[in-house]
Amino acid sequence: MSVDRRAFYQPLPEEVVALRERHNLTQTDAAERWMTTINTVKKWESPLESGNSRRVHPLMWWAMRRILGDKARRFS
Repeated sequence: MSVDRRAFYQPLPEEVVALRERHNLTQTDAAERWMTTINTVKKWESPLESGNSRRVHPLMWWAMRRILGDKARRFS
């Protein structure tokens, strides 16, 4: 069975920053709320061209939004 990978959305670094800032969180606060490290948050927010970026896994993106109770409509 083949999985349609288009169904799993991975946010861009700008979207991770926007989510964090929309909830008035520092990178440290976000790391604590999302149960990860500050270095991981920094990599999620690094520009893709930097060579030091990491994409957010689709399930983690879903969880990050739910943990913050985000009401924005982009849950794709």
